[in-house]
Amino acid sequence: MSEFVTSLLISGGIFAMMMLTQFGRRAYKLSHVTRPVIIVGVFAVIYLRDIPLTGAALVVYGAGIAIGAAFAAVAVLTTKLERTGTGFVTVTGLPFLFTWLVAMLLRVGFVWAVDNVDAFRNQVGEFMINTGISVDSFAPFFVLMALTMVLGRVIAVAVRAHRLAPQPVPAMSAR
Repeated sequence: MSEFVTSLLISGGIFAMMMLTQFGRRAYKLSHVTRPVIIVGVFAVIYLRDIPLTGAALVVYGAGIAIGAAFAAVAVLTTKLERTGTGFVTVTGLPFLFTWLVAMLLRVGFVWAVDNVDAFRNQVGEFMINTGISVDSFAPFFVLMALTMVLGRVIAVAVRAHRLAPQPVPAMSAR
């Protein structure tokens, strides 16, 4: 299977999973939170097992995490959290969908361009040679980006839910 097809399947799968489980009005409960983390975690286990850990690769991974965090921040901003009688619901719409779509298209577009656009492939190759980045660093870059995006959103929404949850009133002492 080509790198492009692999990228398309993984990125498309993550996008589809996020839309099927997070898009629209959804009850906020443990399965709602853990499902995306587990799915992206499976990709992390597969693709992060034997990653290069040279200085240049670590910079690439840091960039993936930073880009994932930026997309996570936008995904959080496009997620409303509403209190219901029994807990919370998350509400997402087109801005949420577009955030995930852009992230997916950037990943897939990069791989497609490397495979199909000679000038882009040459520029990426020169950059890799000049910086000492291995081709083996790209898959972990994209996995770390996706993992950070999913985890960042999950954590931020959980923090928001915790802050909005009613706090128990302390018992008054009898003095």
